[in-house]
Amino acid sequence: AATTTCKASKLLVVAAKWGFKQLLWLAHYGAKVAHSVVSGKLYLQTRRGTSAARTFDGEQYTKATYNTLIQHDQWNHDALGVINKNMINQHTQMRKELQNRHQDITNDVNQYTTCIANYLGVEIISRLPGTTVGPLSSLCAQLLGLNGRRLEDGAEAQNDRPFNIEVAWDEGSVV
Repeated sequence: AATTTCKASKLLVVAAKWGFKQLLWLAHYGAKVAHSVVSGKLYLQTRRGTSAARTFDGEQYTKATYNTLIQHDQWNHDALGVINKNMINQHTQMRKELQNRHQDITNDVNQYTTCIANYLGVEIISRLPGTTVGPLSSLCAQLLGLNGRRLEDGAEAQNDRPFNIEVAWDEGSVV
């Protein structure tokens, strides 16, 4: 009798587990059906408008909001594209202008350096006995301010040469 009671209790445990699983499955599918019903009711209520605001059709309002957001996104895309293009164009233009200005500065420095070297050469050679030197070019004379007024305020420049080399060679000099 004890073995039949033990077998019966095992059978009863298996049956209780099976029944509990069936109840869980029933609760699971019941929750799915309830969710589906509630979602459908909420959609229909939104589509018709709520009791607080029955002056609009919810579905049309949703579609209009969607279309507005799509248009806004397209406008943002186009506007950012224009901004990006303008930034690239401005950067390219600024870079070109800077390169041109740097080239101008380099040319001016080279021209000034050449004129100074020519001026010093003319001054040195003209001081040597028995030599004659042609005049400095008018461009160099103007650039170095050797042709009269160099000051911007118009004041007279007294002996306004860039260099005044006072060298005296005596008779024992190599030169």
